[in-house]
Amino acid sequence: MNPKVVELALKKQRLQLQAAAQRWSVPVGELTTSSGRITHSASGRTCGYGEVASAAAQLLPCPTGALPA
Repeated sequence: MNPKVVELALKKQRLQLQAAAQRWSVPVGELTTSSGRITHSASGRTCGYGEVASAAAQLLPCPTGALPA
């Protein structure tokens, strides 16, 4: 896959994670992703990427840092 496409996909995912973290008032590092879903295991909350897309679009520029495992 094209490295630029991968980079953009990772940036998009970081924004979606940040939006979910803000929605739930939890640290981004406590979130995980799998099969198009974002999960906060400690609270049992989960949402799809699309559910935070609008909020993520407002979070530019993209935050830096590693993605959660």
